[in-house]
Formats: sequence, structure tokens, C-alpha cells
Amino acid sequence: MVRHKNRWLLVKIELANDIRSNKQISAMASDFFPSKKEFESRLRRTITWCFGITGEAPACDTQIRFCDAETQLVLIRVPRQYCDIIRSSLTLLLSDSGQQKQRQNIDYCASVISVHG
Repeated sequence: MVRHKNRWLLVKIELANDIRSNKQISAMASDFFPSKKEFESRLRRTITWCFGITGEAPACDTQIRFCDAETQLVLIRVPRQYCDIIRSSLTLLLSDSGQQKQRQNIDYCASVISVHG
């Protein structure tokens, strides 16, 4: 039997404008919630920006397993040795300049709710 040594991060994604104005979840927040692919590309870009070449392994081994716009929760599977790197990258999540052509510039704030092994 092979035992995988992973950590599961439960992350809450909120719109930065809602946090600045101290609002609860807005009705339009689910419309602007990033897709699984968009969130993964932002996270990988942030990891590479923060950690350079050493961030390539954590970026490749990280998997977004669940992404729900209604509850604004994301479940991320991370190898145990990269858990701290991914958590620190989530706090510095970059805005996505590539998606600005389709919709307005939307910043997200990610906060790790829990870490499980």
C-alpha cells in the first residue's frame, strides 16, 4: 500500500472590494468568482513570482480539487513538504492581468481556513 503524504488546504476566496467596504458576501460575488483553471493559473504564477525556480515543483504538484462559487471555497491538495510555500503564496495572490480584456480588473483575497493531513 502506497501512502501519499499530502495536505489539504481549505481556502476561502473573497472579492477585495467586499473586504475593503466591510460587506458580507455580495450577490454578484459568485458571478466574478474565478474558475478552477483561472485560479490555478493565478496560484502558479504567484508561486513562481515569489519563489522563482524553486517554486516550479510546488506549482506543478499542487492540484485544485474543488472550486465552488456559491460558498466561495476552494480545496487544494498540496504535497506535505510544500504546504508552507503554498500557504504563503495564497496570501500574496496576484491579480490576473491576462483576463482583464474579458472583464474588469478583479482582485481576490484568499485566506486559508484549515489545513488537514
